[in-house]
Amino acid sequence: MFTGITLLASASSIKRTRLQQQQQKRTKVPPRFGTSVASFTTSISSPLSDSILLSSKENREDCPICKRYSQGPCGDVFKQWMACTDAHPGKDETTGEDLHLSKCLDLAKKLGSCLNKHQEFYEALDLYRPEEDEEVESMEELQAAWQKVIEEIEETRIPKPFASLSPPLQQPTVEVNPKQQNGFVALPLERSNSCNLIMVYARCDTTKEILAAGSNEDLWEWKDGLGILRLSFNSTTKSITTYALYEDADNDDVLLEHRLILKA
Repeated sequence: MFTGITLLASASSIKRTRLQQQQQKRTKVPPRFGTSVASFTTSISSPLSDSILLSSKENREDCPICKRYSQGPCGDVFKQWMACTDAHPGKDETTGEDLHLSKCLDLAKKLGSCLNKHQEFYEALDLYRPEEDEEVESMEELQAAWQKVIEEIEETRIPKPFASLSPPLQQPTVEVNPKQQNGFVALPLERSNSCNLIMVYARCDTTKEILAAGSNEDLWEWKDGLGILRLSFNSTTKSITTYALYEDADNDDVLLEHRLILKA
């Protein structure tokens, strides 16, 4: 299960806590890119995206994820892991794999275990509500982090139509406003047909840009048990495909897709 990409908190344990619901009440709009990208590991090692964590040392004071995990019960091991990645830049000449994936594996596993154990502590932190002048930069960092996770997922998985399962899962609800170039994607939050929703993302089929991405816990609770993410696109977008990664009753994962053609 989850070859290449491992979720620190298994799909069966992901739940919408009262704390998350309280945090959502303070959030005026649904997110485009969820902050739970830190809960995914790449190649069963680094629990946080290289695109964020391996930023230059000079910029780390402005890195929301660095601020978040440098404190609290996992702060020390996070700093040790980050120092290890700094000490092992580049790639292995034989395998082409990033050196820190092997050199810092023990610390990465230790950090992943700690973050899983203290999940509620880090959910309580309010570091992902940037000031307006930092919002665009933070959004770009999260988008880059999700892009890396998605690339890993798609290396080993071929998307299937939602109708391919028996019984079929409920397709995403995707609504857009072409004039304002925005919209949202919605999926059921609760277990459906013995399948757990792990994450969802949307891509512009024209530019291949990731328009939104988040895990089950990132989705903004809406009505009728649906969770939503915001979308934002440009005038060149002709169609949008939504992808959802599920864990089925056999603990296998399946990637499903649904395409929306935009009206002219």
